[in-house]
Amino acid sequence: ITHQGGHKKTEHKAKEGQKKQSTWEILRSSNRILNLTLLVMGYGTAHKLFGFVWKGQMKVLYPSASAYATVMSDVAAFTGAATVGLMLVSKYFFQYLGWRGAALMTPLVCLGSGAVFFAGSLIMPGHANSSLAALLALAPMAGIVVQVFGRAAKYSLFDPSKEMVFITMDKQEKEAGKAAVDLLGNQIGKSGGSWIMQAALLACGSMAAALPFTALVYIVVCLIWVNSTMSLAKTMEGQEEKKQVLASIEDAHLLEPPMPGKLIPAVAAAGSDGHKDPTSADFLADLKKAEKELGQEVKESMQSHFE
Repeated sequence: ITHQGGHKKTEHKAKEGQKKQSTWEILRSSNRILNLTLLVMGYGTAHKLFGFVWKGQMKVLYPSASAYATVMSDVAAFTGAATVGLMLVSKYFFQYLGWRGAALMTPLVCLGSGAVFFAGSLIMPGHANSSLAALLALAPMAGIVVQVFGRAAKYSLFDPSKEMVFITMDKQEKEAGKAAVDLLGNQIGKSGGSWIMQAALLACGSMAAALPFTALVYIVVCLIWVNSTMSLAKTMEGQEEKKQVLASIEDAHLLEPPMPGKLIPAVAAAGSDGHKDPTSADFLADLKKAEKELGQEVKESMQSHFE
């Protein structure tokens, strides 16, 4: 019994190792799943990392507990209103901007507003001249924009963009992609920001001393996020072009079955000459079958061309 139990444990460990290895193989073999994992990982890491720094700076800017609580409640209210607004208008972003524009909106806003926030936070208030004073004043507002828009866009722009990529996959690739994204993208994305922040604090000693390093990591993560989104946009545009061409083929007049009333007079005028009667049911059935086979051959050739 002990031998059988040990054998089962060995098989279980071997299966777990095979699953882990297959996940890494999926990331290496499929650029689409790899970019999707980086996209999810980038959002989670950037959002967590920025949240730590932003709250620390807000505590410095609003040292009293009541003022800090007031700011946090205002940000929560703005986030709720922005979430509802984006949920109502997000379909128009996808309709008029396409997948590329809607998916890039979140990382670009986080990158631009985050860069303004870190630049203003790194400026010493006593050493700011007239040209840098505006940047220093915009830093808190830019941080609020990142926090509000990053959370509001999660369910209105980011998640729909991610699910649209899964829709274009076949069943096998979709199952493998969801497993890889859930295992690596979500888990590393949620804990990645915490790991980076803890390492920065241990190395630098304080939040203020770690601010330059944190700003650099945040910008690099956002750039990786933007790059993976651009790579996925090329794939999504190719899928949209394929669907449009196939739809135009299906709607083309040459692939539509001709009306029997239009064919019968032409065939009857030419004469049957011992062939089937053009008005018979067998002749019409053969004619429809031939037209259907021709249309199927054309669509298959177009599909093979895109593949």
